[in-house]
Amino acid sequence: MSSPRTLAASPCMHFCLCPTCASALFESYGSKCPVCRESINELVQIDLSDKQSKQRRIIVPDSSDNT
Repeated sequence: MSSPRTLAASPCMHFCLCPTCASALFESYGSKCPVCRESINELVQIDLSDKQSKQRRIIVPDSSDNT
């Protein structure tokens, strides 16, 4: 939880995850936003390192595939 946040959950767009926490979240709890518990369809990687932020969408695997 000490790594910088770089991922937002979509569609709720809560900017709340680093890659390590996102991996742990999907392995343990499925694809639910840790803030609002809405299903996550994809992650949006947001780069705030310069004046023009950049976004890249990352598709989230279906949690039913983990069974």
